[in-house]
Amino acid sequence: MTPKTPKTNESTGEEAMNSKSESFLKETGREVGKDLLRETGTTLMWALAGAGIGALVGGGLGFWKFGLTGLAIGIVAGSVLGGAIGGWIYFSA
Repeated sequence: MTPKTPKTNESTGEEAMNSKSESFLKETGREVGKDLLRETGTTLMWALAGAGIGALVGGGLGFWKFGLTGLAIGIVAGSVLGGAIGGWIYFSA
């Protein structure tokens, strides 16, 4: 005797529907991933630009008021604050 293979319900097309839904989910997942990657890249560019501007402004103000120590602190604080503001500007637009 040979072992019996499990029967599939070919008359209702369950296997075909499962493969279609899986391919739809894969395609949708890829599209969502691509869009998310593009949005993340754009947000990071805005944050980087804001950090650069913030570092220049913060460093300049810190140097003007407190000298070299103020320059270092102003660059760090300005870049963090500027990056946050740059990302926020992109999302609010």
